[in-house]
Amino acid sequence: MAGWLLGPEAFADFVSGQAPGTTNAVINWASTIDDPVYVTEITLAYVRSRALEERSPRHRESWLRVLDEQVPAEFGSRLLSISRLHLSRWSEIRLETGPSGKPLSLPESFDAAVCLVDRLGYVTRSDYLSPIIGMPTHAPW
Repeated sequence: MAGWLLGPEAFADFVSGQAPGTTNAVINWASTIDDPVYVTEITLAYVRSRALEERSPRHRESWLRVLDEQVPAEFGSRLLSISRLHLSRWSEIRLETGPSGKPLSLPESFDAAVCLVDRLGYVTRSDYLSPIIGMPTHAPW
Protein backbone atom coordinates (compact mmCIF):
# COMPACT_ATOMS: atom_id res chain seq x y z
CA MET A 1 0.00 0.00 0.00
CA ALA A 2 1.32 3.42 -0.98
CA GLY A 3 -0.58 5.57 1.54
CA TRP A 4 -4.08 6.69 2.47
CA LEU A 5 -6.63 8.69 0.52
CA LEU A 6 -8.94 10.94 2.53
CA GLY A 7 -12.60 10.66 1.57
CA PRO A 8 -14.73 13.82 1.61
CA GLU A 9 -15.78 13.57 5.27
CA ALA A 10 -12.27 12.68 6.45
CA PHE A 11 -10.75 15.48 4.37
CA ALA A 12 -13.22 18.06 5.72
CA ASP A 13 -12.44 16.92 9.27
CA PHE A 14 -8.69 16.96 8.58
CA VAL A 15 -8.81 20.51 7.24
CA SER A 16 -11.23 21.91 9.80
CA GLY A 17 -9.37 20.29 12.67
CA GLN A 18 -6.23 22.28 12.00
CA ALA A 19 -7.60 25.42 13.65
CA PRO A 20 -5.58 26.42 16.73
CA GLY A 21 -6.80 24.73 19.90
CA THR A 22 -8.81 22.02 18.13
CA THR A 23 -8.14 18.32 17.74
CA ASN A 24 -10.08 15.61 16.01
CA ALA A 25 -9.95 11.91 15.31
CA VAL A 26 -8.70 12.21 11.71
CA ILE A 27 -5.73 14.40 12.65
CA ASN A 28 -4.96 12.24 15.68
CA TRP A 29 -4.96 9.13 13.48
CA ALA A 30 -2.87 10.78 10.72
CA SER A 31 -0.23 11.75 13.28
CA THR A 32 0.23 8.08 14.23
CA ILE A 33 0.92 6.66 10.77
CA ASP A 34 4.06 6.68 8.66
CA ASP A 35 2.23 6.48 5.33
CA PRO A 36 1.52 9.65 3.33
CA VAL A 37 -2.03 11.04 3.26
CA TYR A 38 -3.52 12.14 -0.08
CA VAL A 39 -6.65 13.89 -1.33
CA THR A 40 -8.09 14.04 -4.85
CA GLU A 41 -8.96 17.24 -6.65
CA ILE A 42 -12.50 15.80 -6.93
CA THR A 43 -12.79 15.61 -3.13
CA LEU A 44 -11.32 19.08 -2.76
CA ALA A 45 -13.88 20.43 -5.25
CA TYR A 46 -16.72 18.57 -3.51
CA VAL A 47 -15.80 19.96 -0.08
CA ARG A 48 -15.36 23.40 -1.65
CA SER A 49 -18.88 23.19 -3.10
CA ARG A 50 -20.17 22.39 0.39
CA ALA A 51 -18.28 25.42 1.75
CA LEU A 52 -20.07 27.60 -0.80
CA GLU A 53 -23.37 26.48 0.76
CA GLU A 54 -22.31 27.88 4.13
CA ARG A 55 -24.82 30.56 5.18
CA SER A 56 -22.42 32.59 7.29
CA PRO A 57 -20.25 34.77 5.00
CA ARG A 58 -17.47 34.72 7.62
CA HIS A 59 -17.43 30.90 7.81
CA ARG A 60 -17.76 30.56 4.03
CA GLU A 61 -14.81 32.90 3.36
CA SER A 62 -12.72 31.17 6.02
CA TRP A 63 -13.37 27.74 4.46
CA LEU A 64 -12.63 29.02 0.95
CA ARG A 65 -9.37 30.60 2.08
CA VAL A 66 -8.25 27.30 3.61
CA LEU A 67 -9.37 25.21 0.63
CA ASP A 68 -8.04 27.53 -2.07
CA GLU A 69 -4.77 28.59 -0.44
CA GLN A 70 -3.65 26.32 2.39
CA VAL A 71 -4.66 22.92 1.02
CA PRO A 72 -2.76 23.18 -2.30
CA ALA A 73 0.33 24.43 -0.45
CA GLU A 74 0.13 21.80 2.29
CA PHE A 75 -0.69 18.80 0.11
CA GLY A 76 1.47 19.71 -2.92
CA SER A 77 2.01 16.55 -4.96
CA ARG A 78 -0.30 14.66 -2.58
CA LEU A 79 -3.23 16.57 -4.15
CA LEU A 80 -4.04 14.05 -6.85
CA SER A 81 -5.39 14.87 -10.30
CA ILE A 82 -7.70 12.46 -12.06
CA SER A 83 -5.96 10.72 -14.97
CA ARG A 84 -7.30 8.80 -17.95
CA LEU A 85 -6.46 5.54 -16.13
CA HIS A 86 -8.46 6.72 -13.10
CA LEU A 87 -11.38 7.58 -15.38
CA SER A 88 -11.24 4.16 -16.99
CA ARG A 89 -11.46 2.46 -13.59
CA TRP A 90 -14.17 4.93 -12.50
CA SER A 91 -16.32 3.90 -15.49
CA GLU A 92 -16.39 0.40 -14.00
CA ILE A 93 -16.68 1.36 -10.32
CA ARG A 94 -19.54 3.82 -10.81
CA LEU A 95 -21.77 0.79 -11.47
CA GLU A 96 -21.10 -0.60 -7.98
CA THR A 97 -23.70 -0.17 -5.26
CA GLY A 98 -23.49 0.24 -1.53
CA PRO A 99 -25.36 -1.88 1.03
CA SER A 100 -28.51 0.17 0.48
CA GLY A 101 -28.52 -0.79 -3.19
CA LYS A 102 -27.87 2.82 -4.21
CA PRO A 103 -24.89 3.67 -6.44
CA LEU A 104 -21.77 5.05 -4.82
CA SER A 105 -21.68 8.83 -4.62
CA LEU A 106 -19.72 10.62 -7.33
CA PRO A 107 -16.80 11.65 -5.07
CA GLU A 108 -16.73 8.20 -3.47
CA SER A 109 -16.64 6.41 -6.84
CA PHE A 110 -13.84 8.66 -8.13
CA ASP A 111 -11.89 8.15 -4.91
CA ALA A 112 -12.40 4.38 -5.15
CA ALA A 113 -10.94 4.44 -8.68
CA VAL A 114 -7.90 6.39 -7.44
CA CYS A 115 -7.44 3.90 -4.58
CA LEU A 116 -7.48 1.00 -7.05
CA VAL A 117 -5.05 2.57 -9.50
CA ASP A 118 -2.67 4.13 -6.98
CA ARG A 119 -2.86 1.32 -4.37
CA LEU A 120 -4.14 3.57 -1.58
CA GLY A 121 -6.18 2.73 1.48
CA TYR A 122 -9.30 4.84 1.94
CA VAL A 123 -10.22 6.90 5.00
CA THR A 124 -14.00 6.74 5.15
CA ARG A 125 -16.90 5.60 7.27
CA SER A 126 -17.96 3.35 4.36
CA ASP A 127 -16.32 0.05 5.29
CA TYR A 128 -18.17 -1.71 2.45
CA LEU A 129 -15.72 -0.09 0.00
CA SER A 130 -12.78 -2.29 0.99
CA PRO A 131 -13.81 -5.24 -1.25
CA ILE A 132 -14.51 -2.85 -4.12
CA ILE A 133 -11.11 -1.15 -4.00
CA GLY A 134 -9.16 -4.19 -2.88
CA MET A 135 -7.43 -2.07 -0.25
CA PRO A 136 -8.13 -1.45 3.43
CA THR A 137 -10.49 1.25 4.61
CA HIS A 138 -10.17 3.01 7.92
CA ALA A 139 -12.66 5.02 9.98
CA PRO A 140 -10.72 6.94 12.65
CA TRP A 141 -13.85 8.43 14.25
